[in-house]
Amino acid sequence: MYMKRLIVTLLLISSAFQVEGQNFPSQQWHPGVVHLNNDSYVVGEVKYDLDHDAVQVNINGTTKTYSSQQVASFKIRPKRQKNFRHFFTLPYENKTGHKTPRFFEVVVEGRSTLLAREYVATVSARNNTLRQTRRIGLNNPSNRNLGGGTRTILAHRLYIVNLDGKIHKLTGRKKDLFYVLEGHNEDLKSFIKKERIRLDKINDMARLVGHYNSISTEQSRAY
Repeated sequence: MYMKRLIVTLLLISSAFQVEGQNFPSQQWHPGVVHLNNDSYVVGEVKYDLDHDAVQVNINGTTKTYSSQQVASFKIRPKRQKNFRHFFTLPYENKTGHKTPRFFEVVVEGRSTLLAREYVATVSARNNTLRQTRRIGLNNPSNRNLGGGTRTILAHRLYIVNLDGKIHKLTGRKKDLFYVLEGHNEDLKSFIKKERIRLDKINDMARLVGHYNSISTEQSRAY
């Protein structure tokens, strides 16, 4: 049952993060539901902006904007998909130690939960390396080639939440990953090598976290 849910999740990830018609997901309106902190719900066409942690809801031509301080969660259903993408507001500690409410998408849920925050990045078309981040707001123009051998792509910052509730930002380094996903280092190393896992790829990390949750659950049942 767990692996079946993981396969469904991976299918959703691969389709949800595709760019449609030169537009990124955050630039499009999606059928969705916003759950506010006062326990009320707003249903309509939803557009989100993770750079500013805000969502817009369009209802019959009237648009309202809500900040992460007003929203508990929201979900959207991209076109040509039957299932929703789920976002939750979680307190995230910044560099100064102050916690602020931010939107995170749930990619894999379990003993360790994989979260993501997408952003638009500028890469070199020649070697596909990241050069800089280009921020996209609620009303910014759609994706385009920037000239000079560069193009914009959809990228993701990835995070892990363990049972302690702390949000760990992933760095792409194995050492840091094994610190967060503790207890099965050798198994994870073998899985990464065998499956050719890229620690900076959201689909690969979803498979890895799903595998970790599976073996962790099996071990806990053994005791």
